[in-house]
Amino acid sequence: MALEDITREVRAFITTHILSVEALEVLLLLHRERERVWTADEVQEVICSSVPSITAKLEHFATIGTLTVKQGSPRTYQYRAASPEREAQITGLAEAYRSRRVSVLQLIYADRSDDLRAFSDAFKISR
Repeated sequence: MALEDITREVRAFITTHILSVEALEVLLLLHRERERVWTADEVQEVICSSVPSITAKLEHFATIGTLTVKQGSPRTYQYRAASPEREAQITGLAEAYRSRRVSVLQLIYADRSDDLRAFSDAFKISR
């Protein structure tokens, strides 16, 4: 699977909602173990990141219709795509990451590196 073999819908999902490898790993963990209900602490134990960062990712995915949230102490999260289209995007993402990991990583960081380069170019001193 080449970069162009990743569907337009999956590419759009990545560039819009997957801003880091951490976010990708969080989403794919919950997708892979969709029957399980998770706390942010439990996700953190698997992902090995900070709980506040994991919580932010979980909350983002909940707002875009990929996770359900159960209020309580602690809050819990479970994978549940809000639509068949969203399910297809995330399943396609998981398949692409399994078969073309580098291509997915390039998509995650491609737009951000262009933005960073444009920002840094604004500070170049002309002679």
